[in-house]
Amino acid sequence: MARRILAVSAAVVLLLFLGVLGLLATSEAQQTGAAAGVRYTFAHTGFQGYVFTPLLTGFRFEQRTWFGLGQPCLEVAVESGRLLVNQVDCGPIGAGEKLTVTSDSRVLVNDRELGP
Repeated sequence: MARRILAVSAAVVLLLFLGVLGLLATSEAQQTGAAAGVRYTFAHTGFQGYVFTPLLTGFRFEQRTWFGLGQPCLEVAVESGRLLVNQVDCGPIGAGEKLTVTSDSRVLVNDRELGP
């Protein structure tokens, strides 16, 4: 009888753990703000983490996998009025413009997606 109670309890705990993990995986968080005159919105899922670093001439955002413990999978930086995505210069970005990074790693400037 004790084994049966222990087995049922273990099954319930496992189902609860998987449910919480599923909710975490499908959740989406969003960070909004402004730095260097650029308005930004960064979105990421529960499994992703990020690092946001303000700089003297702009800011840097790194999207990481595995709760932020893995290597950066996307780097977006605004430095001296230039937009850099994965260290590739994507052109100028001025004060008042809107930068959006979606949870699926798309980068948009003023709601228009940057080309490859």
